[in-house]
Amino acid sequence: MLAKVLEWISKPKLPTRHISLDEAVAKFTSTPSAWFLCHGEEYSWPDPDSTHGFGLSNVNASVHGHHLADMEVLYVQGSTLTIGHLGVQTHVVQRGVGKALVKAFAKEVGHRYGVSRIVFAENATNYHQKGYGKFFARIGATALPIDPLRHKPNRPDFEWLEANW
Repeated sequence: MLAKVLEWISKPKLPTRHISLDEAVAKFTSTPSAWFLCHGEEYSWPDPDSTHGFGLSNVNASVHGHHLADMEVLYVQGSTLTIGHLGVQTHVVQRGVGKALVKAFAKEVGHRYGVSRIVFAENATNYHQKGYGKFFARIGATALPIDPLRHKPNRPDFEWLEANW
């Protein structure tokens, strides 16, 4: 256990400095992929497994200590990325953070893995109250037919094609 603690302490940390929330949002929305983190460290991209598909680590979007958003339950299979949850912190909703996050991530997975289709399979319990369907439609995604065995009522997955990124 002590060895793990010492290893963690010795790892270089990302620099932090105090900036305002407005500055953090501006930095993130102008260069979102520069702020992708996983467990507080720079996001690392795995080698693809084109045979069976593969999972990606969760993405945390934080700028100098300001936590802005997350994407979780990410899985690539063929040319499709499925996103199980997109969460934007309440204090930055309607400020372009969610759109910047998904657009930048879409371009990265498109470039790295040949992804040309994203399926938002949002699993949030407060789906309707948070306006997920409206958000997905606003960025150009289209609702897929509801599978009654897999989906909750009135809660479709959304498909977002590369032409809309």
